[in-house]
Parts: sequence; C-alpha cells; structure tokens
Amino acid sequence: MIHEHRFSPEQKDLEIYGKYNVGLLMFKNDQRGMTVLKWWKDKCNEWCYGRLEKDRYGDQMYLNQFQTKFSKGNCTTTYWSWSWPMESDSI
Repeated sequence: MIHEHRFSPEQKDLEIYGKYNVGLLMFKNDQRGMTVLKWWKDKCNEWCYGRLEKDRYGDQMYLNQFQTKFSKGNCTTTYWSWSWPMESDSI
C-alpha cells in the first residue's frame, strides 16, 4: 500500500520529486508483496541519491512506477482522511 502526497495547490510543484509518500509503505508478507518490496529495495540499492535525475529522486520516484509495473493486484494506493495542518486536539 502506498499513498499520495496530496500536495496543496501552492505546493504542487513538489510533485517533481515523487507523487507518493515514502513515509508509510506496507507490503503484504506473501510472494507478490515481497516481489514488489524486493524490486524497490534493489532499485534503491542501485541508485538512491538526493538529486533529481530523469525519473529518479532518492527512494521516492520509484514509487511512481508501482501502479504500472505491479498493476495486477500487487499494488494498492490509498488516501488518508485528514489534512494538514492538524489541530493538536484532533490527533
């Protein structure tokens, strides 16, 4: 499971660094889930730098490929129900 950044209109330009948020990823502990995780781990080990190059930026931009590369039930995107900034009493 991966989730989108959902940038505000003022921050939409940050999407060049990746559409999805690396802060929370979930991989099912089965063959399909581990295939996706291994692919991502291998890509990050191959190239993972804090600079923007073509379709790469750190571990971030590889997530953009999940939906097309693993579209047959291997990848789910989700949306969170809160928005930032959050009030301290709403946590």
